[in-house]
Amino acid sequence: MPERWPRTYERQGSNGNSPAASWPVGRMAELPGGTLPCPAASLAAAIHMDGLPDGPPDAARLLRVRAAYLGALAASTPDAEVLVDKMPSNFLYIPWIFAAFPEARVIHLQRDPVATCWSNFRNLFPLGGRGTGFGHDLRDLAGYHRLYRGLMADWDRLHPGRIHHLHYERLCADQRGETERLLAHLGLPWHEGCLHFHETGRTVTTTSSAQVRQPLYQGSSEGWKPYAAWLAPLTEGLGEP
Repeated sequence: MPERWPRTYERQGSNGNSPAASWPVGRMAELPGGTLPCPAASLAAAIHMDGLPDGPPDAARLLRVRAAYLGALAASTPDAEVLVDKMPSNFLYIPWIFAAFPEARVIHLQRDPVATCWSNFRNLFPLGGRGTGFGHDLRDLAGYHRLYRGLMADWDRLHPGRIHHLHYERLCADQRGETERLLAHLGLPWHEGCLHFHETGRTVTTTSSAQVRQPLYQGSSEGWKPYAAWLAPLTEGLGEP
């Protein structure tokens, strides 16, 4: 689901030495000195270019998906050894990702469910929240989150051990340990700069622009609690006490 903290996790994996590009591919690519539109460079666009799938894709379709996605990236992104595609809808396509891009690594970012939904509800996402209309209603948010959790559980059963689960609260409590495990999954070397992501000079224009300028801190997942009396449709829908 859309969240403010993926930018923080991405910078955890950026050690300052490895050339890497990262943005929500398919929206606006954030580049040094500006932004670059790349609407074609999205996984969903590549998957749906032949129409809605009516069954498991054959090898020919997977090759077309791969060629279309990588071609769009090559035309719209700077050279980089590693690219992070953080589009929130990517969780819908994990089997396609593993089939078309066997070299890919999947990171599942998780946070307290109420905190995640509250963040969606209180923020208007870029482009007027396109694709995130469920975020304007507390009951819709709870229902969407339940469906997302069920789908991720299914993907875990189908692809055991291939999805790395990164929990925000655990990252805040043990930044070094969780970052080391993340980098090990990605096959990237450790660098002390991973712990100082907030010192970067890169331009950030997303809703996390202020958040990434400060070190990790515990307690941010409690921000919804002063509003708990008005969030009953959300907490009850999530099954949270």
